[in-house]
This record gives sequence, C-alpha cells and structure tokens, in this order.
Amino acid sequence: MGKYKKFCIGVKGLIINSESKILLLQINLEKRKFKDPNSQVYWDMPGGLIEESETIESTLKKEIKEETGIDFIENAEFFHASISNIEMPTKDGILGRALFVYKTRVKDNVQVLISDEHIKHGWFFPKEASELLKIKYPQDFSDKISFFAKKV
Repeated sequence: MGKYKKFCIGVKGLIINSESKILLLQINLEKRKFKDPNSQVYWDMPGGLIEESETIESTLKKEIKEETGIDFIENAEFFHASISNIEMPTKDGILGRALFVYKTRVKDNVQVLISDEHIKHGWFFPKEASELLKIKYPQDFSDKISFFAKKV
C-alpha cells in the first residue's frame, strides 16, 4: 500500500427528540459482514456507507429507515466530520471510515424499530451519548457532543 490510507465514506444521523436526547443503537457484532475478532460491542448512530450512485441525503434517509424504521427525516443539518476509531476489515484489506454526521429532530411519538444489525436502542442525553460514542468516534467528536449538551 502507498503512503495514503484508503477510506470508505459514511453518513450518520444525530437524531434528537423533544427532550434533547440522542438516539443510539448498540451494534450486533454477529451481523457484521466482515468480522474483526478483536471487536467489542459499541454504540453508534444510525447510518451507513454511501454506495455508488447514492447521494449523502439519499443514503442518510435510506440507512435511518432501514436501521430504525424512522422515515421522516427532514432538514438534516451538517454537524461534524471525523475519522472513525474503528477500521473496517474487508476481503481486500483494512479501510478507514470517514464519517459525516447530520443532525435532525424527530417528533415526540416516533417509534423506533431496529434492524437485526443492532441489539438494542436507547435515547441518551448528549453528555451520556458522548461517553457511549467514544469507542467509535474520536475525542473531537465527543467534545462537540458534550458542548452541544450545554447549548440544548
């Protein structure tokens, strides 16, 4: 491999309810396409990788619907971009993950129906979500979520 690392691009939804809590999903390691024997269970936001011919918006809407059953995503606003702490093993080697996070709000009566990619879901205040996301996301992202907590 050359001096440049290879990356895949993903989008994530920072979904916030009326109580200013953030929706997180706990990963089901058994359903990962490429398994890393050193992986541990972690929390993440709904989202996924951008596939050929998809846009950021179409990927965000599709992945949120697939992973949570939520199909009303509007006014998604760019929140943060970062490199994931977790790399992705593939048949061709290891890929880094560049993640673009978009913030959106949902209505009070939204029902979450998780896919089999996840074990469970929960709504967390930003400070708590910041701690739970530290496995996958770098410190600058955790700091931004914590700062976000002070503004909400």
